[in-house]
Formats: sequence, structure tokens, C-alpha cells
Amino acid sequence: MLYDDYEETGDSGAVLEFKVVGEYQEWPEPEVCVKIIERDAAARRACEHLIAAQECSNSASVREALLQSALEEAHVAMPHLSASTSSSNGTAGSEVIPTVVAWLEGGIVQWMASDHPMRYLVLDADTDGNDSMKVTMENGSIADVIRTSSTVLADHLPEWVTKLVEEVEGQ
Repeated sequence: MLYDDYEETGDSGAVLEFKVVGEYQEWPEPEVCVKIIERDAAARRACEHLIAAQECSNSASVREALLQSALEEAHVAMPHLSASTSSSNGTAGSEVIPTVVAWLEGGIVQWMASDHPMRYLVLDADTDGNDSMKVTMENGSIADVIRTSSTVLADHLPEWVTKLVEEVEGQ
């Protein structure tokens, strides 16, 4: 449980009582925030195992077991990098094509997510007399732009991006 509505007001001395108000036959798919928490926890465990393996120089078998555990946790944290991943999202033959989802509202980028770790930079060509900078485009021309946000990392949500691409392209 991530949140409950119970708010204790002082020490009333009363014992909390809970009752079953419904039963689930099958739990719903975890929300994105839960998946992020699980992925981050797996990444932390992988790091802990790597550090322990590095510090365990007296036993090769223990070190090997820790490295194997780190690899398993890394696969949990980054399933899209696993060779056993069956998703065909963004593939052309065997080439993986990274996908970025850009969420715009009012013409302004609010948020970005990707199926591979990546950073992004947003430049706006609608300068409206603001302090602009000149950048060279891929064809060699010069454009006036405004940097609208700092370079940041896109949220890394491979499962969600894959699901969204399938949903959008299926319509």
C-alpha cells in the first residue's frame, strides 16, 4: 500500500479495527510509479552485489555468486537490455530503433519518456523577440532558437513506451 486515508489524531487509546470490504480475484497491473520503485530497487541491489563482489577477494566462488546475483538484478532493472526480451518494439530486422515519447501541452514540452536511456534538449524556433541563440542545422543553415529547458534525462519506461506505441499505431 502506498497511501491510506487514515489519519490519527493524538493518542485516543482505541485499537484500530480493519474489516474486509471486498476481495480481488486477480490484482491489477502495477502502476508506473510502482514499476519505477521496483526497477530502482533492483538497480540498487545490483550495485550492492557488485560492491560486495569487488570487496570479496578471498573466495572466487562467493565473488562469482555475487556477480551472478548482480547480473540477475540488472536484468530485472533493465529488462529491455536482456537478450531474452521478446518485445519487438521499434525493430526493423534485428536493428533496435529507440523510441521517445514527447508530451506537449500548449505547445510546450512537459515531459519525455523513452524505451532506452537517453537525454534530451528542447529548442524552440518560435523566439518572439526573446533572447535567442544561433545554432547550425543539419543542412548547414543557421536558425535562431531559444533553449526552453536544460538538458535532462527522459524517464526510462521501456514497458510503458512499448505499450503506448502499440496502442497508438494500432489506431
